[in-house]
Amino acid sequence: MTAELGDPSGELGTMPLGELLVVYGNWRSRRIPAHPRRVHWSAELKLSSKMTEHRAALRAIADKTAKGQDLTPHLSDRVAVAYEPAGTRESSTHLRRDRDLMLASWGVHHLHLSTISGNRPAPFLAGTGDLLYTCFTTGDAFFIGVFDHNSWSLKEVLTIVVRNWPDAGLVLGPLPDANLDVAVSDPERARIRKAGGSLLEEIDGRVYLPPGQTLAGTPIHVSRARMRILETLRQWRDHLAANPEALDEVAGISSANPTGAPWEPRISGDEFGFEREGQFVALDRFP
Repeated sequence: MTAELGDPSGELGTMPLGELLVVYGNWRSRRIPAHPRRVHWSAELKLSSKMTEHRAALRAIADKTAKGQDLTPHLSDRVAVAYEPAGTRESSTHLRRDRDLMLASWGVHHLHLSTISGNRPAPFLAGTGDLLYTCFTTGDAFFIGVFDHNSWSLKEVLTIVVRNWPDAGLVLGPLPDANLDVAVSDPERARIRKAGGSLLEEIDGRVYLPPGQTLAGTPIHVSRARMRILETLRQWRDHLAANPEALDEVAGISSANPTGAPWEPRISGDEFGFEREGQFVALDRFP
């Protein structure tokens, strides 16, 4: 895991497993696994002048998404930074290169609308002033709209999500018997997000809960996964102490490995578990 993340400072190698899982989960959340997805266009995007202006780039990104091609070249080049050491990182969370507060709090990615190389390092394509805001699930991609770099906290973004895909699981709600007495402006929302806060949002008279971030600027779902994974490992530690052959039994091996090769911890795609001589036993999934 630490080799994949990269850290010349050596801090990751001394980090407790729980903290390391958050670093890894946060980094994974900022990337988009490459596999085919159904593309859904919001009504607002289809009718916007930005759709006409960026039609070629949008169609190219949609085609890549449908075919399951790698979208990393369209992401912020910050995704190449999995972890910033304590001695060199910015003191403000929203300035850190290993954070994406819009993604952490709302689950919204931003993609650059370019099909050519430019002033960003490979494999990233040229950066653009306008960005495609999107949400991704395992099998679907939701194209919300094209916005500029000053739109990170616009309530309009969530409004489009709720109106177009209320049942896609992108936000929780509407929450029963909930109402908000005070309206929050977009600048106020930006300040709260930079401070590590998350907000309930009232849209069309109903209240919704976006995914949410922690005070450290990482997704709440990553912290939940951390707790679940640590509990899974604890249970397996106790299980193996009582029955050393438990992994063999799960793998369908009737007797101990005659070569004596041990089971080694491995990460395989979205899953983590143990592997021995090419045989992988998954224990749980990363977020």
